[in-house]
Amino acid sequence: MDITHFVLHQGTCAGCGKPLKAQLPTEHQAGYGPRLTALIGELVGMHRTPWRLVQDFCHSVLHIPISLGAVQKVINRASQAIVPHDEAIATLARQAPVGSIDETPWYCQHTLQWLWTLTTETVSLSLIHPHRSKEAFAALIEDWQGILVSDGYGVYQHWVQSRQTCLAHLMRSARGLSEKRDPQLAACGTWALKALQGLCHMAKAPPQRGRVARVVCAIVPLDRSLPRPCG
Repeated sequence: MDITHFVLHQGTCAGCGKPLKAQLPTEHQAGYGPRLTALIGELVGMHRTPWRLVQDFCHSVLHIPISLGAVQKVINRASQAIVPHDEAIATLARQAPVGSIDETPWYCQHTLQWLWTLTTETVSLSLIHPHRSKEAFAALIEDWQGILVSDGYGVYQHWVQSRQTCLAHLMRSARGLSEKRDPQLAACGTWALKALQGLCHMAKAPPQRGRVARVVCAIVPLDRSLPRPCG
């Protein structure tokens, strides 16, 4: 721990009688340096560590006494520091031609929220929203109009632009069919699983255009017939 001691002088204005006090330099007003601020931000933001455990960690491991109020101030400081980066990520995500969207339960102080994500080739935009609803979906994407990659959740099925059902979900449905006792269903599921896996391989080894057209003609009717996951 590196401690810098500041002496803040104060006095009374000889003209108006108003009391005056010197201010800390801007870079030291938070009370803690950038490395500790980043560490606490990582513990709370990425690992969801409770405030009191952060306080205990600082005291027992780093030998830095810190109050819960100071922990909150450090978190606020880290949040403000990443605002420009979050805005830049949002801009890039909402300009991407293709985006994968999903949502998952996220508890904030024991209250159920929903973590929504819009992930592109370069960035991943996150939004914590109280609801798993069309309004939350709209808040995440705003004016984005790209190709939506998603599971079968009902909100996504009403997307007016192009939509690609998540191949992982289709493969899971196909694998389930392949394990059916009915031989026709099992054969269909086995073929579908093989075709979908082949489609995934094409992403790294693009085939000739004619083969792509044949695969698409076979996959599209299958896509419409496979059971949909509930999300």
